[in-house]
Amino acid sequence: MIPIRENLGSKYFPAVNYFLITVCVIVFLIELAAGFSMEMFADLSVVPLLNSRYFFANLYRLVTSIFLHADFWHLLSNMLFLWVFGEQVEEFLGHFGFLFFFLLAGIAGNLLHIAVYADSPLPLIGASGAISGVMALFMLYFPRARITLLLLFVFVARVPALFLIGGWIALQLVNGLLLRQNELTGGTAYLAHIGGILYGIVFAVFWGNKLRRKWIKRLSRNRKGRI
Repeated sequence: MIPIRENLGSKYFPAVNYFLITVCVIVFLIELAAGFSMEMFADLSVVPLLNSRYFFANLYRLVTSIFLHADFWHLLSNMLFLWVFGEQVEEFLGHFGFLFFFLLAGIAGNLLHIAVYADSPLPLIGASGAISGVMALFMLYFPRARITLLLLFVFVARVPALFLIGGWIALQLVNGLLLRQNELTGGTAYLAHIGGILYGIVFAVFWGNKLRRKWIKRLSRNRKGRI
């Protein structure tokens, strides 16, 4: 099940979304050129054991780890989800607002993972926590948007964002609660996803109405300008 586009459409150029995707790709190419150096991962990834015991000395890891990916499929899946859901969220938040939201959602995901797995020496990398926050915000602001899915690389289906992302969030919550052992031995960091989701929800609760009013005014101005 692969999301390939949403039906809202926009004339807004998502410069920050493209920038984030580009940075992730460039960093991955550097990883590839370095032979996926363990030293690079050790220096730039979140390591709960280090981050929990030497928190302030390792603050930078909360950001740098977001742009690292373990392999090509890890990168591709994350960037595809960001490409599909990031454009509308960037239009809603504005360029700088989207950049800060993305980074803070990623940091929130990392912090929740660290809090639960404080003694784990396993590195945590990837933009999944940040993208989870973007998806949560997309669902809350555009629940009726139709997401086009590619099923088994053959069939196409169109599903409301509320059902698709809501179901995905439920799956993250279940896996986060039931598969703790997997995270202690490696695998998908579901709690990082949950941390990003929670940040997106809290953000919407505190800032949603104000941002929605600004967004509507901005759309109205743009439409008047085209008349």
